[in-house]
Amino acid sequence: MKHEDKDYSISFLAEFTDRNTEREFMDQYMGLNMKYIRPVILLLGLLYWIFIIPDWFIIKDRYVFDAIFINRTAFLLSTVVLFVVFKKMRSSRLMAVLLTFFEILAILLFLFIYAHYESPNYLIQAFSVMIIILGITQVPNKWVNMLAACIAVSVSFVAVSPRYVENMRSSEYYAGIVFILLVLVIAGMASFKSSYYNRKQYFYREELLLLSKTDPLTGIYNRAKFNEELENLINVSRRYGTPFSFVIFDFDNFKDINDTYGHLTGDEVIKDTVDLIRDSIRNTDVFARWGGEEFVLLLPNTDREQSLEMTNRLKELITEKTFVNAGGITCSFGLAAFEESDNADTLMRRADRFLYTAKREGKNRIVC
Repeated sequence: MKHEDKDYSISFLAEFTDRNTEREFMDQYMGLNMKYIRPVILLLGLLYWIFIIPDWFIIKDRYVFDAIFINRTAFLLSTVVLFVVFKKMRSSRLMAVLLTFFEILAILLFLFIYAHYESPNYLIQAFSVMIIILGITQVPNKWVNMLAACIAVSVSFVAVSPRYVENMRSSEYYAGIVFILLVLVIAGMASFKSSYYNRKQYFYREELLLLSKTDPLTGIYNRAKFNEELENLINVSRRYGTPFSFVIFDFDNFKDINDTYGHLTGDEVIKDTVDLIRDSIRNTDVFARWGGEEFVLLLPNTDREQSLEMTNRLKELITEKTFVNAGGITCSFGLAAFEESDNADTLMRRADRFLYTAKREGKNRIVC
C-alpha cells in the first residue's frame, strides 16, 4: 500500500487547504457532533415558537398575530424536518449547507417578525441579534459559513431598523451597532479559534494513529497493522473465494553491510529498498516491515503464478539496484498462496519455511 503525505496546512478561513483532508475532517467532526446538533436545532425551534405566548399579549392586530404564528410554526416544523433528516445523512458537506440555509431561514423569519411588530424596541431587538450571533457560532459548521450568517443578520438588522422603529434616537441606533459589532467580533474570533484548534487536534490524532500503525524508519505498515490487514484479507477471501498471496523476504548477508559500512548505511539501504518496492507494487498491495531486515507483502486478487511473476520482478529490481556506499545487494523470498484450510498462522509459517529454504539453497531466489 502506498502512503501519501497529506497536507495539514490551515488557511485563514480556518479550514485545511487540502480539500480531501478538509472533507475527511468534516465527515468525522460533523459525525461526532450530530448527537449534539440535532437536539440543539430542535430546542431552538421550540424556544422560537414559545415566544408566540408574549406575542399574544403584545400584538393587537389579529392579522399580524396570525402571520407571526405561521412564521414561528413554520420554523418549528423546519427544525423537526432537520432533526429527522440529519439522523440518516452522511454527507458532511450537505450537512453544512443545510445548517447554513437553516440559519439564513431563522434570520429571515426574525426580520419578518421584527418588521411586523407594532412598536419594536430597537435595543431589545439588537439584544436578540446578539443572541442569534452567539447561537450561530455555537452550532458546529464551517467557520466561513458561521461568519457569513452572523454578518448577514447584523447588516440586515441595522439596515432595516430605521424604517421600522419610530422615534429612534441616533444615540440608541449607533449604540446598538457598536454592541452588535463587539459581539460579532468576539464571537467571530472565538469561533475561528475553535475551528482552528479542532483541526489542529484532528492533525495530532491522525499523527498518533499513523505512528501506531507504521514503521518509524520506513513509513510503511508495522507488524501489528499488517496482522490486522491479513486477517481482513483472509475473511474477504473466504467470503468471496478470491485468491491472494503472502510474500516474506529479507536481505542476504545484511550483517556484513552493517559491520562494513555501519548501521546508518544499513538504514539507508533499507529505506532505499522500501522506496523501490513501494513504487513498484499496486495501490491495493499491503507492504509492511516485519522486523529487522524482514519485510512482508500481501498481494490481493493474485494467484500463485501471478504472485511469482510479481515477486520475481521485485527481486530483479533489487538485484539491479546500486546503493550509495553499499554497492549491490540481494534478497531472498518465500511465497505462499492462500489455501482454504489456511489461517494467518499457517500461511505465515509456510511462507517463512520457504524463505528459510531460499536462504539454505543459495540466497537471491524465490521459493514457493
